[in-house]
Amino acid sequence: MSIVERAMERAKQARAQVSQQGAQPPERLVPAATSQVLAATEAPTAERLADTDAPPFPIESLSYFKLDMASIREAGGLPEVENMQDSVDQLRRLKWPLLKAMQGRGGQQEALNNRLVITSSLPHEGKTFMSLGITLTLAREKGMRVVLVDADVARATMSRNLGVKDRPGLTELLHGEKKLEEVLLRTDRPALFILPAGRGDTRAPELMGSPQMSKIAEELSAFVGGGIVIFDTSPLLATNESQVLSRFAGYLLLVVRAGQTPRDAVVAAADLIPEGIPSSAVLNGVEYGLMSTHYGYYGYYGPYGKKYGQYRYGEESAPDSGGISEFEGDDSRAA
Repeated sequence: MSIVERAMERAKQARAQVSQQGAQPPERLVPAATSQVLAATEAPTAERLADTDAPPFPIESLSYFKLDMASIREAGGLPEVENMQDSVDQLRRLKWPLLKAMQGRGGQQEALNNRLVITSSLPHEGKTFMSLGITLTLAREKGMRVVLVDADVARATMSRNLGVKDRPGLTELLHGEKKLEEVLLRTDRPALFILPAGRGDTRAPELMGSPQMSKIAEELSAFVGGGIVIFDTSPLLATNESQVLSRFAGYLLLVVRAGQTPRDAVVAAADLIPEGIPSSAVLNGVEYGLMSTHYGYYGYYGPYGKKYGQYRYGEESAPDSGGISEFEGDDSRAA
């Protein structure tokens, strides 16, 4: 039996066990952030970005909300204030090679298009935490328009952390119920736009692989122009959405939790990335002084099947963070 087959079999057994025993309660519930979304007619005037292509529809037509960093941090979406500068420094190290790859400027693997998919092998590795940090960092680049898409419709943790979980979004686009300009949100950061997950839908894998998803991906690419679309997706070994969605990716970033993610899980997840999609991995949660030893923690095949079983549509769970130092929040010193 191959690694992938073994991983899928463990996931199947875990789901059956959870079905018999009932879903286990989440470890810890954190109150969701709440953000007041203003209609386009009530929103502040949109700031014009220099050196960016004109979008296909007016920015002023989009609804607006202000990022509440304190609430996002409390919900688990940002590091603590005392760790912020370290987070900014670490994100810079990740930003430059990603930018080179996404913009075709001599990256080790050049992206196929301007869409970046961020995923992980398993839940609770920090991929949502990482997605927001990378997005905030890239949105500071001159001439960069960035859209962050919550494509994890099963849990919608990103939308929850940002306080827009009750808003229509990707699911409604996939069903053809809304147009992009009706669900895309602009923020108080002129270069940053958010597409919420929308309502949960158990047909998400089929919808993600549909011609409608291809159309949405192209519309998002056209909106950012020379910028970047970032998809925060579900874990590769938990659901099928991220594997299906990665077909439309220009580049895929796999988040691996140092000292926690089993090596076989990483290998199994990597095997699920469609052939030909440029990709790389980033170690999350690495402690200083452990760089020479943390690989030893990957020497076991851990009980991650249980985490598969707990990955259910509409479930609110503990924040996808975990003491990680790779993110940037509202620190004005960031580049």
